[in-house]
Amino acid sequence: MTSSPEVINELVKIRQKLTKDGWDYGPKTIHYEATINQDTFPGGKIPSSATIGRLLAGVGHVDRNPRKRPKSSYVPFARSTAMALWQLDAFEYRTAKNQLITVYQLIDDASRFDVGSRAFQRHENSQDAQESPRARHR
Repeated sequence: MTSSPEVINELVKIRQKLTKDGWDYGPKTIHYEATINQDTFPGGKIPSSATIGRLLAGVGHVDRNPRKRPKSSYVPFARSTAMALWQLDAFEYRTAKNQLITVYQLIDDASRFDVGSRAFQRHENSQDAQESPRARHR
């Protein structure tokens, strides 16, 4: 979508007013503010939030936020080949008779396949955690 200088000027004006008043001045808020005064908006058609963001970036009205988490950090780490790395998870469970059971699950990191599970009648501890993978190779 190509926008006229009047549209860009109006978006910048809305952004500056929001900033001055202490409100959030991101593209979604600017879009909302523009829809409130839709009758006076140049051209009569308000750009989408994504377009507002692109237009403001094009004229240098975007604050860089180095504190934002990079999108690549949301991708979970996992091995690319099966059986290359295992994870050991444990959880405690109480039966209907109030008996404590700790279940250890050995999971393949790539396929999330349950390689093996063991249960013990005591709290989670390092000795049982170390014993769980060994039992798999017996």
